Amino acid sequence: MVLFRSLFRGREDVYAIRWKMKNGSWGYRPDDKKDWKAVLASKPEDRKRVDRETRTFFPLADDVIRAHLEGKKTVGVYPLLTDETCWFLAADFDKATWHDDALAFVATCHQMGVPAYLERSRSGSGGHVWIFFEDAIPAIVARKLGCAVLTCIVCEEHCPTPKKAIWFEEVSVRTPDGGNSTVKQPRVNLDICTGCGICQNKCPIADQRGVYVTSVGETRNPRNQVLLSSGNVFGN
Repeated sequence: MVLFRSLFRGREDVYAIRWKMKNGSWGYRPDDKKDWKAVLASKPEDRKRVDRETRTFFPLADDVIRAHLEGKKTVGVYPLLTDETCWFLAADFDKATWHDDALAFVATCHQMGVPAYLERSRSGSGGHVWIFFEDAIPAIVARKLGCAVLTCIVCEEHCPTPKKAIWFEEVSVRTPDGGNSTVKQPRVNLDICTGCGICQNKCPIADQRGVYVTSVGETRNPRNQVLLSSGNVFGN
């Protein structure tokens, strides 16, 4: 119980409960106690507002968590705290390629030094990747982390030139299972690049940098030029 609550931390004054809607589909809503007397006494056009103003939310107590773990009810946590911080980030993958996408997301997290954990969704045709934080962090920072993992643009963000010397090109690569996946690979505009090396230094993938800076082809120093048989300079 203590371990579970220390990981899946969110608002404790309210929680979501899974329920079956009139059309037969399932969804989540806040578990609450309604003041039906106040609702029914109000005008029809005011009932939704009165319901919101008079309902009482049930807190996320230990007995609720225990019932969830024992399979007696299915509940959800509201991760966004009232001060707009959060304790974890969850990435949801549910398309046809969810398996490869989720594994790629986890692999990128590990390359960036971010612990991430994959679980299969209730339906069996999707997955969730969880990233837990040691302290509550601003939700916008957590979102930026997820976006950075999905589309790493660290090199472009740190490029110091007014007009970025780095741009991205979508290419198709072969996945380990023989399929194809579209990824964005960094490209360098040699007419703008100053060769400062910040992009390589800031790249979160330590063993395989997205950009590699070398003096090969450097035209400002003849000793660093690589001459081909035709006499052309390789690089710039």
